[in-house]
Amino acid sequence: MKSEEQRVNDNVGKGAGKETKTISSVDKLPESEKVCNSKDAQITVGHHYLKVVEGVVRGIEEKVERVEADLAAVWSKRLSEEVRGNVLAAIGKARLLVSQKIQQFKGLCHKNIAGSAGEEFPTTNEDLAGFWDMVSIQVDEVNNLLKEIDTLRSNGWIEVTTVRARRKPAPRPARPATKSSNKSGTSKLKEEVR
Repeated sequence: MKSEEQRVNDNVGKGAGKETKTISSVDKLPESEKVCNSKDAQITVGHHYLKVVEGVVRGIEEKVERVEADLAAVWSKRLSEEVRGNVLAAIGKARLLVSQKIQQFKGLCHKNIAGSAGEEFPTTNEDLAGFWDMVSIQVDEVNNLLKEIDTLRSNGWIEVTTVRARRKPAPRPARPATKSSNKSGTSKLKEEVR
């Protein structure tokens, strides 16, 4: 029976088409690519992103569950429609992000990990990085919405509005005076009739 190390070494040659790195020591990898703490490991960027996504999803789901529990506790109290709508919208955006975009990204990660040389359009590391950049923008937006909800909760579910100083509109430039002597013939007739 082969040891784990021998199986990993045997599989290294079979990874054609995948962007993998075989290392004898994790210390040889740049910090950004350290995914696995074991020696003689086969590492792909797909594995790295799956671990990142797992942490992000766990964090978002925990925040959403906490917000839903708090919302259920105060639902019978008088919440303004605007506050209730904002909270429900944030929860919906978080759930959509986790159920759709992040699931799509996980699929791409798995495709990157299991990619074969015969694929017409293999998922490259650059594809994953670009897609993650787009998804991470949405993750940041959802996290900001959930932070705003935390602020609402700490204020007793009352929205704090900040008053911004209104700027006076810029004065309109003066128009050059026009001469009224350019009246058309019908205008002159109307004036004469009066």
